[in-house]
Amino acid sequence: MPTLISLLNSGESLEKAVVLTKLALEQNPSFYSNYQKITILYCENLPKKEKDMQIHGTLGGIIENLKDDLKYKKLEDLWEDKENILNKAENLNKISKRTKEKLLTNKNRFDKIIPKFPWYYFLEDYKKFLINEFLDNGKVCLQFLNYSNELPNIIQKTSSFYLWKSKLYTLNSEGSIGQQILHKEHCSLNLELTEKDKRQIERLNKNPVLSPNVLTFILGTYYSCCNKNEDILVGYRYFKKIKRTSYDLGIKFLRKKSDLNIVEEPKNKLFNDLLDEVDKKYRGISLEKKVNLAIYNHLNKSLV
Repeated sequence: MPTLISLLNSGESLEKAVVLTKLALEQNPSFYSNYQKITILYCENLPKKEKDMQIHGTLGGIIENLKDDLKYKKLEDLWEDKENILNKAENLNKISKRTKEKLLTNKNRFDKIIPKFPWYYFLEDYKKFLINEFLDNGKVCLQFLNYSNELPNIIQKTSSFYLWKSKLYTLNSEGSIGQQILHKEHCSLNLELTEKDKRQIERLNKNPVLSPNVLTFILGTYYSCCNKNEDILVGYRYFKKIKRTSYDLGIKFLRKKSDLNIVEEPKNKLFNDLLDEVDKKYRGISLEKKVNLAIYNHLNKSLV
């Protein structure tokens, strides 16, 4: 039996991937039973349009939105535990010793940066609980995509046709969120990275959090999981109602890979129902807010 890499049920955050996968397996057991293993991916997440929102995947997002018994009950609790948090961030190479020393004495800057970090770096026990509670399934493999590791492959091996639409959102040292379109000095594939390319990668990796747009997410998925001598299919689904240029370009990229087979996954109707519920209650909100509410509403109901 082959392995399915499920793009449809992967997500920008761990908790989104968990909720999507749980609902997909409930809704479509006959489809997913055809695979020996189902790989689900997640990565670091940052707010992209709603810059001030505490979004899913972040420490601020889970504290403000999840009604559960977390180590930190409110955002102010982070400052009370600042030494442990900053030591952990330094050990993970997310901040330098110099930055740690500055944040220890600057609450304003601390409050702008730390809530945007992925929560699972600091709440490891809760990460295990959430996965065990929702994905107690021997065939599901949850995998973290680290874009610090994937950048050299993405830049070196991707044609400029796709690369110019590839974007990373970055958490800057003062707490603001920037964005960087990926590029390379030459147009040919698989040539060695130039010094300019390496400087771009080094500059990006100085940011403590890197959050890809959907095309970059798909490129990272391919280079980390797909180009191996294994029986692999990549699952996807076209979104007919909403135009998703970056996503469609990513699927076009996968379709052109002769070494890769792709399969259309069935609609995740149960998750779409969650989005519809939010839409009825909060008319006209952004997709970013809608997804945030749908994920945490489901988790809060399920974890009672």
